[in-house]
Amino acid sequence: MRSAGETILLSDADASLEARFAVAIDAIDRVHVFPDSAPLIAVRGDDMLLVEAQYSPTEIRVHPGRPRRAIALLHEVGHFVDDQILLPGSLATESPELEGWRRAVLRSDSILALRELAVRPPTPGARQHLLYLLRFTETFARSYTQWVALRSDSDELAAELGDARAALNYSEFWDVDDFEEIAHELDKLLKFEESK
Repeated sequence: MRSAGETILLSDADASLEARFAVAIDAIDRVHVFPDSAPLIAVRGDDMLLVEAQYSPTEIRVHPGRPRRAIALLHEVGHFVDDQILLPGSLATESPELEGWRRAVLRSDSILALRELAVRPPTPGARQHLLYLLRFTETFARSYTQWVALRSDSDELAAELGDARAALNYSEFWDVDDFEEIAHELDKLLKFEESK
């Protein structure tokens, strides 16, 4: 088994971005490891990004000027876990192995509220974004982010999640009670072995 620091390789990062990345990587290391067979993925800062962060199968790019860089990195690592770790070669979120996680997500108040908003969007352009947020790949990345923040007991990640919740017009994340069943499903999926 490998640590997050041995799997997620930082490159082209200034000192402040590297410090935010370290918060995310340390939190991952507190809650799970990666299989030895996991591919390596590069992470770098990119101030040309129009979004907070972006995942591709070979690298994760994070905008160094955005306020929530640690949870942005966790979100993209969530895509990496979905795409290349849980079921290498296919999206785990589309597989029968994640049926329990999908059921928990679909029953959650947060997702029910997002679905209701998508039917009656608050602004004309919001519908497309809400439908994007409801995709299982996006829901998995957000639930992975919240799970790592919760299970690692990181005050810094909790603060970034709280800031994200306060900054958004609608919650992309879950209340603690609403997240309990989802967290339990992720506990089962992401324990390749007990972490240190």
